[in-house]
Amino acid sequence: MQMLFDKENWKQLKPRETSYLCGDSASIGLFCQVSAKGAHSWVVKWNPEPYQQAQKAFSACEDMSIAKARDYVNRVRMGLEDPRTSSPKSVKPSPKSAQPKVLTYEEAFKDFLERYPHESDDEERNKKTNSKRIVAAFGPLPVQPGITEKQVLNFLDAILEEPPRPNRPDMPKKATRNAVLRTLSRFFKWGRARYGLGSNPCVDIEYLNIKGRKERLYEEDLEKLGASVMKSTDLYKWGVIIPLLVGGRIGSLENIQQGRYDSVKGRYEFQDVDGTKGLEYLYASPHMQWCLSQLPRVSPALIRTAWEAIREDANFGRRIIRHDFRATYRSVGSDLGEDFAKVEVLIGHSLGTVVDLYHFNHWRVLGEVNDKVSAELWKMMKLPKLPKPKKAPKK
Repeated sequence: MQMLFDKENWKQLKPRETSYLCGDSASIGLFCQVSAKGAHSWVVKWNPEPYQQAQKAFSACEDMSIAKARDYVNRVRMGLEDPRTSSPKSVKPSPKSAQPKVLTYEEAFKDFLERYPHESDDEERNKKTNSKRIVAAFGPLPVQPGITEKQVLNFLDAILEEPPRPNRPDMPKKATRNAVLRTLSRFFKWGRARYGLGSNPCVDIEYLNIKGRKERLYEEDLEKLGASVMKSTDLYKWGVIIPLLVGGRIGSLENIQQGRYDSVKGRYEFQDVDGTKGLEYLYASPHMQWCLSQLPRVSPALIRTAWEAIREDANFGRRIIRHDFRATYRSVGSDLGEDFAKVEVLIGHSLGTVVDLYHFNHWRVLGEVNDKVSAELWKMMKLPKLPKPKKAPKK
């Protein structure tokens, strides 16, 4: 159970037959404990050792404001306070006049985000998201003498204990934890020369193994998808299946707006376009082109909304996500007997990038393979045949 504590809204928590905890959604590790008799107390949960957890009540709610409680919990998580040997009342802040002006992690990370050479807009966006967590945890601390490996481990363990995001219940916490660790490690490498940072506390911390998704849409799933698309009255429904028809690349819809269409080669080209994650070209089958022509405009947000409605109608739940289009395209290509290397190039896989570099396939050959796979997927979804193009009037 969680809520955002503000001023004295903790009084809204009513007693039950047994005592219970309600977490603060704005501060990891802070809880309000409500006893069976109706007493409200602030409780801190922390990691005294890696992969261990302890909790302790440190003040009655009416005796301490939510701001002070959050500040104390943050100091505990950073290893600056030990609830077993200290209490919030014994911590006396030093006067502001006696505090020298020092560089904090919040200021350093702002500089990092502005000056770090990001490879793409997506990478910059991801680092900003990860940095919010890091600044929330370490922001007030000075860059010198720095943070320890134990503090970083406690911070990463807290991420694994966070509740699932309401809008992304399928997002694994291990992936979030690894991404934050990567951003923090790059910050220390970048700041070594700029700020004279010491050793990188992230060096010996291992990344958690994440099993890749092995889901794909089988014949019955594709038939349900096609039926739900036909049933929907939303024009953006055709945008839902465009990624499936172009190798499962979900970001292709955003990239199409930036690309240049080559009518001879039948593909979109993205040379020197920022934010396309190394995408150089995207083959467009007749089925994909027809779907694109049905969209009022390319809007990834509206297409995501259409996908959620279609997924609910098809009863996919969270078993199938749009990322599974990638595995589906590859599997169907293999079922058709197409060259594995050519399919890897079309889906933009890292192996395909190597193949494309050392064993270049002609654009006409890749286009033919893409047309075959796209047409087979269209057939498996049992969608209506495309209308024949109108012939030019005779002069």
